[in-house]
Amino acid sequence: MSSSTTTFLDPYVALKGGYDVHVYFTLEQHAKATSLYHAFLAFLADHRVKPTFSFIYDQPPNFEGGPHKGPMWVVQLMGINPARDIIQEGGAARAIEHLGVALSWLMLNRQGLKVLVHPNVALPFGQVAEEKIDHDEYAVWMGIAHDPSPPELDIAFFDMLLSRDAKEVEEEAVQRLASVQK
Repeated sequence: MSSSTTTFLDPYVALKGGYDVHVYFTLEQHAKATSLYHAFLAFLADHRVKPTFSFIYDQPPNFEGGPHKGPMWVVQLMGINPARDIIQEGGAARAIEHLGVALSWLMLNRQGLKVLVHPNVALPFGQVAEEKIDHDEYAVWMGIAHDPSPPELDIAFFDMLLSRDAKEVEEEAVQRLASVQK
């Protein structure tokens, strides 16, 4: 029998530049996206989260042709100090706390817009292979339709429940929860 070990990254150690929140929109969605941007920043301020920077790009930002290909806004949470390429005062723990505040709000309020959230593990900038991982393997997306739905989630289950009597469904759910807790 061979022994293998898996190494897991500790975000309190690996996170070097906070998180980036990207919200993508079409030109037709510009007003909605701008309203969402200002509401998001106000919510963050109300919860003492001060982004490193935030900006609305009406055209795709020119980062040598990518990776962002359309209009978007971006908010960097607890990111790098641009002058020194290091995380701001408060470190990774504060960035992780800020992410929870941001994700909680965006999950409920993104208004149909697509959201990409990724950590900035790759620092200093220019570590292209690591930046790709930040934007791909470590990324979280909201608003991306899965067609078909992934096999791990049977979204049609909810349609079946919606077609049934609400009281009956609620009673069954309580019974299932009680049996699991025994």
